[in-house]
Amino acid sequence: MFKNNNRKISSKLAKRSFKANRTRNIFALLAIVLTTVLFTAVFTIGMSLIESMENATMRQVGTKAHGGFKYLTKEETDKLKKHPLIKEYGATVIISDVENKELRSNAVELRYMDENWVKWGFCEPTTGKLPEVENEISTATWVLDMLNVPHKIGEKVKLEYTIMDKKYTKDFVLSGFWKGDKAIAGAGLAIVSKEFVDKNLKNMDLVKNRKDGKYTGLTDLSVMFDKVSDTENNLKKVIKDTGISFSEERYAVNWGYLSTHDTDLSNIIPFIIIGLLIMFSGYLLIYNIFYISVVKDTKYYGLLKTIGTTKKQLKCIIRKQAFMLSLIGIPIGLFCGYFIGVVLVPIALSTSNMSDSTTISINPIIFVGSALFSLVTVFLSSNKPGKIASKVSPIEAVRYTGIEMKNKSGIKNSTSGAKLYKMAFSNIFRNKKKAIIVLASLSLSIILFNFISSLIGSFNMDLYLKDSIRGDFVISDFSNFGKNIFNGANTVDEKMCNGLKNIQGVKKVDKIYSGYAHDKVDAHKLDVMKKASVNEEGVKANMQGRKEVEVQLYGLDSGCMDMYNKNTIIKGEFNLEKFSTGKYILINQKYECNYYDIGDKITLNLKDGGEKTFEVMALVEIVSTFDLKIYTPSGYNAYIPSKEFTSFIKKPVIMTAQIFIDKEKSSTIENHIKKLQSSNKDLEYRSKKDYEKEYKNFTKTFSIIGYSLSAVIFIIGLMNFVNTMLTSILARKQEFAILESVGMTRKQLLKMLIFEGLYYALITIAIVSTVGIFITHFGISLLCSGITIFKYNFKITPIVVCSLGLMIFAIFIPKLCYGSVSKNSIIERLRENE
Repeated sequence: MFKNNNRKISSKLAKRSFKANRTRNIFALLAIVLTTVLFTAVFTIGMSLIESMENATMRQVGTKAHGGFKYLTKEETDKLKKHPLIKEYGATVIISDVENKELRSNAVELRYMDENWVKWGFCEPTTGKLPEVENEISTATWVLDMLNVPHKIGEKVKLEYTIMDKKYTKDFVLSGFWKGDKAIAGAGLAIVSKEFVDKNLKNMDLVKNRKDGKYTGLTDLSVMFDKVSDTENNLKKVIKDTGISFSEERYAVNWGYLSTHDTDLSNIIPFIIIGLLIMFSGYLLIYNIFYISVVKDTKYYGLLKTIGTTKKQLKCIIRKQAFMLSLIGIPIGLFCGYFIGVVLVPIALSTSNMSDSTTISINPIIFVGSALFSLVTVFLSSNKPGKIASKVSPIEAVRYTGIEMKNKSGIKNSTSGAKLYKMAFSNIFRNKKKAIIVLASLSLSIILFNFISSLIGSFNMDLYLKDSIRGDFVISDFSNFGKNIFNGANTVDEKMCNGLKNIQGVKKVDKIYSGYAHDKVDAHKLDVMKKASVNEEGVKANMQGRKEVEVQLYGLDSGCMDMYNKNTIIKGEFNLEKFSTGKYILINQKYECNYYDIGDKITLNLKDGGEKTFEVMALVEIVSTFDLKIYTPSGYNAYIPSKEFTSFIKKPVIMTAQIFIDKEKSSTIENHIKKLQSSNKDLEYRSKKDYEKEYKNFTKTFSIIGYSLSAVIFIIGLMNFVNTMLTSILARKQEFAILESVGMTRKQLLKMLIFEGLYYALITIAIVSTVGIFITHFGISLLCSGITIFKYNFKITPIVVCSLGLMIFAIFIPKLCYGSVSKNSIIERLRENE
């Protein structure tokens, strides 16, 4: 048997078939474009959000470096720099805190930094340059503003600082500055030159400094490795190879990089499911278009077989048409999807705390991944129709009418006559496979739309407010708001709180005190830390010579105690009456293993010699309103009544005061708080309205992205429905002509087609309202199980909107299409396919 080269003829037939199927091409092209748009938009938005989150977190951390080492001597620094795993490094020398009274409310550190540290640390001068001589300095604009120094190179900057217990005041010359945000990092920076370090930090015993807890002259080293994902292992290997002794507190992975976090499979699965659902939605749409096209052109493929076209050639013809459509549709989809992502990301983040860190990703993975997913979707979608076309029997194909007869006699038994609504129902399910595909595609699109809408609607403002503010107003030191850490200042005192209580309209003022106590280290605690720690040697080094662990102690007024319920108690039970006696304590352990269990005794010690023993009532979750936002690796949080706190600690500090008011007096009370603020610049306050606005901004990000993607998904579903109705009407022209020839009127035909459309719509609505609701509830619960401000909230609106859309299209599409196919006479239509 001789082989013949059939590629040319296959390509020729594919091109001609492609040109002949204009309507099919339009729908298929739109389907490919929309599927690619969806993939590209999801990739762009997802990767841009990840990069923006990483950027915002790294600004908070203070560096882009993969990891780093702290408090190094010169010899240790040189040793680490030479390690082959370290590809790049940046160094900074610690000098002192800046002690100007103007900066007492914001920590500013005096340091020397090399170029890499500056570049990675978001402190590269945008105006001017880094210091080169001893008296030059560069700093952030907000530091200059607090010192009342103009933003001008050459200006005098007077700084006060201490080196080894000796105070200095020096006039520096401004060599450069950059725009900084004092809320981003824990401390501001004032950068000096290498010459300053060489002249002022000579002959220091750095080992003694470190031992004494004085870090002047010691170096911090930031490092870059080949891959950020291996940072923790690389840091440990560098430590092991160099033989330098490190406690866990002296080296760290940059937690700003999301890839350095341990990935929980349960967190990934929901996103994989969403991705597969999008892919399946696109698959059903494109498959449906090609499947209907193959069914419609059955006679054509049968005739091709009669003249010798092989199964392989027929498959090739279908695939080549799909490929030609992909060549046009995928690039358009990539462009439109990326454009949507570029537009949506800045809008979505404009009201969030990441607005200054917004990054639009241009990662090649976006385009390669989207194109690949779309191409795979198109290939899978066209593969099955290609097989169907290749199996067409030439004899059956020529006689094909589109009706599958299950009854061998060809006669359908009926006792109620030719009712239009019954005929319409029979028409839908005479090709059951096509009906199932259409219904699955429509249902999936609406389920996805409802899923995203319900997800957005399930973020609960009350839970968000409960986690952020207890009263109508909260007052505290400025350092307790934003990304700052409470500095322990006694800005809010008893006198201020008592004064607020006496204002008309104030119902009560609940105070939360904070302070530090210590708990003695014993063998049990060491064992717990070893089990919880990834670095047993680090625990030994960390605890060497230490006799106690640090306890963050909080005192709570009675009004704060309703936060301890079944949602916040991990183990044990909270009894308000017993707790108020002052004999009991609530604890939150930072490790997976706990030092204590219910009923255990804890003896807390104070630096001034005070000591008190408590019984553990319950193990509790951290409530963000009662937390300093910091932790010590080996310590824990503890909560006692405020009455007990103030008697135990000699100089109690009020961290926050929650003010409860009559709503009618809100503006009067707020004005009074503003007066207090004007006389105390360290005092700050937030109202419940501020947090409500913050919540709306938070959910706006999800709403913009979610509803935009939902719109594309809904359009895909509607387009599938329109395509089904349109191709069904166009493919059945001869059938309609036969029905008209035996006495059926055009009005009856149109009515029957409308019934068909309505059946599709009603069955889809039934699926979405039953199975769809279950899928939505299960999926959202799985996705948001760990989100504290989430409460499932079923949304009926998306289903109603989609249902109305389907019903409207079910009525109007038949009217528009049937008119165009019934223009010719019955005789002409009957002869059309002869």
